[in-house]
Amino acid sequence: MYKMDHVGVRIKDSKISTEFYCNILGCEVVGTLKNEERELIFLRAGDGVIELINKFNHYEERSAGVVDHIAFTVDNLDEAIKKLKESGVNILGDKPIQVTESMRVIFFEGPDRERLEFVEKR
Repeated sequence: MYKMDHVGVRIKDSKISTEFYCNILGCEVVGTLKNEERELIFLRAGDGVIELINKFNHYEERSAGVVDHIAFTVDNLDEAIKKLKESGVNILGDKPIQVTESMRVIFFEGPDRERLEFVEKR
């Protein structure tokens, strides 16, 4: 089995996306690369890494399936949903989904409409 290295997400605005992932999801910037074509921002997300990819000259829309969603574990889903609402984040669906007896999830959107998920396991 391979260990996941990172998830790449295409973005439109480096500042807005970095602030979102750091302020809303608690990620930490651990590296950046920038040239005339693109900027890459590497974020620590728990044990994983998210690579934000901003191509300056063109933004290429990605269809569903390239990156379906990025999931984050939370201790208290209700508190996490409250924070999302207070921050004006678009939540997908009207209530958490009870996946199993011990797991609930909620999907929401990042600043470029990327689909994100909070997972609560009890």
